Amino acid sequence: MTVLTRSGKNICQSLSVLLYESVSNRSRYEPDELGKGELDHNRVQGESVGLVGHSLGGMTALLAGSEFSSVGAVVSYSGSGVLYDWPDFQREGESKPSFTRDGEPLSGITIRDPDRTADVWHQSWQQATEAEIEAATIPVEQIEGPVVLVAGEDNEIWPAADLHTVARDRLAAHDHPEFEHLVYEDTGHTVLPPYLPMKGTAPGEEGWDGGTKAGAAYAAHDHWPRVIEAFETLRG
Repeated sequence: MTVLTRSGKNICQSLSVLLYESVSNRSRYEPDELGKGELDHNRVQGESVGLVGHSLGGMTALLAGSEFSSVGAVVSYSGSGVLYDWPDFQREGESKPSFTRDGEPLSGITIRDPDRTADVWHQSWQQATEAEIEAATIPVEQIEGPVVLVAGEDNEIWPAADLHTVARDRLAAHDHPEFEHLVYEDTGHTVLPPYLPMKGTAPGEEGWDGGTKAGAAYAAHDHWPRVIEAFETLRG
């Protein structure tokens, strides 16, 4: 499995998978132009590429998968089936679109009263209107390959389980042939692969973002076979 970060760094061998890293810790004030350049990386082999992302990276992976026919399987960890605008922490009360297409902004959930606390994501979701959610919903049914949505119910960062439910409902409504919606109790924002230390997954530990260590360990081992199965489809 060849797993490439957005910069092209190879972190695994044999299938072609592009990793969208979370941008939640970046102070980003200009929207990203949605383009397929990253999907044309010269180390990607085969007819399609798989995408995997965490948090806002998961949202990005779902969006890119819905836009480009060269994308096969998509895995979203604690991501979103709905686009969010990006909070402008330098201008209180303002937010900007996270993405543009051909220079035009894509609709996203408006960030209300942005600050540097996690509550901004939960509050903005709770206050969003039905029309706003509909306009910001990613057309995930257009993803060509399998879709795996992984989230914890005790997410202290943003309501990923609810945001993934929007994607699940849309996939089901359009009879998408292959998708999984996995939600884990006692699991927070971080869902790790198996066989890694569960550092930061217990209350009181540095980096804790919800859940318990036992919940994180269970989620790690339970979801992983679905991820492998999804990316195995890239073998053609």
